[in-house]
Amino acid sequence: MGEYILNQNIRKFETGATRDSLGAKLQYEGYFNPLVLKRFAEYMKKHQTQSDGSQRTSWNWQLNIPMEDLLDSKIRHDFDVWLHLDGYSEEATETLEESLCASIFNTMGILKQVLESSGRGLKGLEKIKERKNLAREEK
Repeated sequence: MGEYILNQNIRKFETGATRDSLGAKLQYEGYFNPLVLKRFAEYMKKHQTQSDGSQRTSWNWQLNIPMEDLLDSKIRHDFDVWLHLDGYSEEATETLEESLCASIFNTMGILKQVLESSGRGLKGLEKIKERKNLAREEK
């Protein structure tokens, strides 16, 4: 796209503009697919409605579901993925897309807690708790 490397730290474009090289920068646009993220967001939106009809916030899961519950659920959904991929879709309890989204959800919940236990993400947990308190005050 009209770019060449000026030196190992600088990129220069045909327009004359320069930017630092990508180097070790995280390249989110390459790591994520917008269709996958959109489908996962649709899954999350659907599951904001609980079995009793009440609504939970989009960030409710970030309050931390016990890891053993997340793992149990992940294994159950991964089993459905396996059934679908091995040609036994009629034996699965949900669609392949639902199973994959549920697996992503449980994996994210586990990873979030692993990161928090290592000291990462604790600021985010505090922000979530603040939002929860604000939501209570608004009622």
